[in-house]
Amino acid sequence: MSLTLPSARAVLQHPFPRFVISGGTTFIVDLGLLRLLHGYEHMALLPATTLAFLASFCVTFIISRHWTFPTGREGRPHHQAIRFAILVAGNLVTTLLIVGGLVAIGLYYLLAKVIAVALNAGANFLLYRRWVFR
Repeated sequence: MSLTLPSARAVLQHPFPRFVISGGTTFIVDLGLLRLLHGYEHMALLPATTLAFLASFCVTFIISRHWTFPTGREGRPHHQAIRFAILVAGNLVTTLLIVGGLVAIGLYYLLAKVIAVALNAGANFLLYRRWVFR
């Protein structure tokens, strides 16, 4: 009996692998901008975290609407943008609380950011799929 693995094309038909890929892409944008703004430009941590976060979520909206959740293209963009903005606001609050709190107890800021992203990611997948891009 031979084991047949699904092709990459077959795997990418499901939104979850697409979410992981698009999330990884936007995570690189987010972490890279945070490192640039705070690490090199010496911007204060919370404003740098906010700017990097918002830039990455602009990338997320575009990729999610057009590729991760392709059925989302059928919805009204302005309604999706409003739902997305509500979710982004909630994510921003939780991200700032997590990053600020973990840094306050001595954790390195980039590791704190990784933890914040990981904690938000699971809820985001479900909310994007069921609410934002329905």
